[in-house]
Amino acid sequence: MIYRCPYCQHEMGEEKLPACPSCGRKMNYKERRTPAERREDKLKIKLMEREALRKRSAFDAEQTANFLRNPRFRIAAVFVLALLGFFIYQASKGVDFTTHAQIEKAQKELNVLAGALAWHHIHTGHWPSTNAGLNALLRRPDETPEWDGTNGWHGPYLLDRLDLPSLKVPSDPWGQPYVYDIATNGMPVLFSKGQDMVAGTGDDVWPDPKSFVITRTNQWVSAEERLPRVIPVNIAPRQ
Repeated sequence: MIYRCPYCQHEMGEEKLPACPSCGRKMNYKERRTPAERREDKLKIKLMEREALRKRSAFDAEQTANFLRNPRFRIAAVFVLALLGFFIYQASKGVDFTTHAQIEKAQKELNVLAGALAWHHIHTGHWPSTNAGLNALLRRPDETPEWDGTNGWHGPYLLDRLDLPSLKVPSDPWGQPYVYDIATNGMPVLFSKGQDMVAGTGDDVWPDPKSFVITRTNQWVSAEERLPRVIPVNIAPRQ
């Protein structure tokens, strides 16, 4: 085999010279390796790569665990969670949480109040005045005569479940009093202003018109099942 200088391409003959006689640079001769030796070298390289990967994974896992145990990380995590909770709370202020259950509760109370007004109308011959309002269902107004066995105020038409002396008309589920008035045709107007607490808007809640009519199939005692907070009084209608 004739060796050639890789730098100046000078032919140096078959002898392995330590340096090129032309350019004087040192020669580095690679030894020829058998196929078995080359396969062994590749296997060693693969084993070294696997070992390096295993050590790297163990090192990363240890660093991650140390990071999670770091007090600074825990304090930062608590701060981020608190900040996130604050933003959620601020955003929730504008969300409408009116549920169908609240509307149903208002309708049940309105139906009970409408039935009580109907019994008041049966006994006295008139609806409570606007000035007397729904309180006329609990206390006799001055302008209404007492019960004489046939006619007159024969209440109270609403009783608290505990039958407390200080009776009062319940508020709607949004904490507002129910609206009561007498229309121009002489019929009562009864409703809840709803969640927005503004009368005349789309979320107003109204009673069932049939609740203002007392029949043999719509007796006062059935209202207890429709509204747990208010117990109606079983008063026989006048003959």
